[in-house]
Amino acid sequence: MEDIKELLHKIRRFIDEDEILKKEKSKRGEDFNVFKIMHVENDEVRTHSAMLAALMDPKGTHSCGTAFLELFCQQLHDLVCDSKCSNFVFDSTNATVDVEKSIGGISGDNEEGGRMDILIKSGSIQGDKTKAIIIENKIYASDQTKQLYRYYQFADQKYGLENSLILYLTLDGHSPHDISVTGSSRKMKKNEDYFCISYRDFIRPWLQKCTEKAFDKPLVRETIIQYRNILSLLTYQNMDEQKQKELIELLANSENIFTAIRIHDNYNRILNKVIGVELRKQVEEIANELRLELEFRTENGYWQQQYSHFLLWKKEWSYAKICFEFKNANFNKLSYGIRYNSPKTREDNENIKERIQEKTHDGRSEEWWAYIKDFEYNDWRREYVYRKLFNKDIQKEIKECVQDFNEFDRRHNYVNIDFIEL
Repeated sequence: MEDIKELLHKIRRFIDEDEILKKEKSKRGEDFNVFKIMHVENDEVRTHSAMLAALMDPKGTHSCGTAFLELFCQQLHDLVCDSKCSNFVFDSTNATVDVEKSIGGISGDNEEGGRMDILIKSGSIQGDKTKAIIIENKIYASDQTKQLYRYYQFADQKYGLENSLILYLTLDGHSPHDISVTGSSRKMKKNEDYFCISYRDFIRPWLQKCTEKAFDKPLVRETIIQYRNILSLLTYQNMDEQKQKELIELLANSENIFTAIRIHDNYNRILNKVIGVELRKQVEEIANELRLELEFRTENGYWQQQYSHFLLWKKEWSYAKICFEFKNANFNKLSYGIRYNSPKTREDNENIKERIQEKTHDGRSEEWWAYIKDFEYNDWRREYVYRKLFNKDIQKEIKECVQDFNEFDRRHNYVNIDFIEL
């Protein structure tokens, strides 16, 4: 145990030194980032798909021609070189790039149609068949039923499987859910019918090469750097590179590797423990202070399960409650708003939704929700969130969100819908 304490002490020192370096970078203005300022760092379509497509487009305003796409294809060749797709060659010369490419309405059996996040097609060369690279881009969204299977069917019919590649792009490179790759005729095979790539290990290195290629185009180069910095935050790669190397050297030896693996293996349990104890305590304090009922709903206490949430309400509230919920699995996309007790009482629910949306413009509605928006601290896998939790900043923000709903009712008097005092 003393050995573990000593190791953790050394790791703590690396983290403290890294924090000092980050403050120095902040003083130099290196934290300035247009994507973060505009709060679009999590937007799959308008930020990530759009940015990737813009860079890969040979006719793009970056004026680097095919350079970026060729760098992408070089990495892609290394990825598939040991598979049956090793002979796939993509000519970037007259390539076209589409975002949100429609391939028709989704059929009743979910095996045709949809929108491809990114479709890259080779230019038409006499005697050659069109080649296609299809990218399904997942930042935090869940997999859809037969989604990759639909694209597989389309690629087979439109280009031929030998002339197409399907890429499943995520932050960490994980595999798609079985519901996405299983159709009526077969279940798609990883590294044969589709390939997994990550922002962490595929896109970030590619962007670094793009930065070097754009050395004589400062505006393009700096924009790529800002985008890469956002990905470093999303993929937890924002530690100073030298400090990261030193930390890896510390852990990657025969003395410490087993401790590192055990900590990694218990990562989810550690976060569950902190959320289940510290967050719960702070929310209970809010409920007691505001005299609200409180209920936590998780699957056996595991907060990493999708839709884990807690509810706050008063006994006289008939149709809905204030809810904070992880919309995605693995402690991600914490959202909050007014959640129906049941989505089936449609007349009452529509009444609630209409009255709320008459006066609000920054949220959205869903089947279970009259009003929902992202919580400021929505990704609970990130270090800074727990700093905010332990210094009570998150408790303050949750309390303000709940109080805003109460203030909303006092301004607009919705008691006549037998709802709550919201």
